[in-house]
Amino acid sequence: MCIKLTPDNTDGGTGDSEDVEPPRGLINASLAERVEAHLVSCPKNTLPICRICKAMVSGAKDRWMILPCSADAIVYHVQAKHGRKFAEEDILFERPWYTEFAGLRCA
Repeated sequence: MCIKLTPDNTDGGTGDSEDVEPPRGLINASLAERVEAHLVSCPKNTLPICRICKAMVSGAKDRWMILPCSADAIVYHVQAKHGRKFAEEDILFERPWYTEFAGLRCA
């Protein structure tokens, strides 16, 4: 069983990443620039994927490994879910086959 820590002001949703808005402004400008620079390197028609989550995926359609396209959200995911600091090598760029039909993309 997985226990997720959520901020006190959450409404008790399912705990999925879509249910909890990540805290904003918790990262400094230099870290935000690093994350944004890494996101800019994202090849066309791919999405940021968490390398650690991908390694734990049990089904081909697990969407929780797809990261939001925001520096705050990515840093929050890496820290809250994995207890790690952001590292560029933890963010992969891939295009899971099912995302074409879901309309998922980074702006």
